[in-house]
Amino acid sequence: MTSIAAELYDAERIHKWATAQTRTRPRLKADFAEPRTSLERQLAEMCSDLLGIDRIGINDNFFELGGHSLLATQLLSRLRGEFQIDLSPRLLFTADLTVAELAKAVVKRQAKEVDGEEIAQILRTVEELSDDEVRALLSAKTGEGSD
Repeated sequence: MTSIAAELYDAERIHKWATAQTRTRPRLKADFAEPRTSLERQLAEMCSDLLGIDRIGINDNFFELGGHSLLATQLLSRLRGEFQIDLSPRLLFTADLTVAELAKAVVKRQAKEVDGEEIAQILRTVEELSDDEVRALLSAKTGEGSD
């Protein structure tokens, strides 16, 4: 058996070891609710990885799951890396820090960073489509009309 000091000599190794000890979801005020979107699934996985909990629902509070300010800061860093956005650390302490609330904050921030001219160009393109082209695009997107 190796000693803990020899194996776990820096913060990254300690964190990897601790998160490898995956825990089940503790009993919380909120019932478990599955992520509804790919963004919520991605955020739930990030939180799960940071907290070492195998199942995180969209209404589970990060701090009630055992999170603390250092892990919350790491979450912001991961969000910055994954989505190329900067969320204010104030978000961690002023809002209910859940996957659902994080998803709203990410979408809101991404919307603020979209170029207005790019949106205008997309709208012009859509306005130039005929009704038949719109129907065809929508049916292709939803899979309707393909028998």
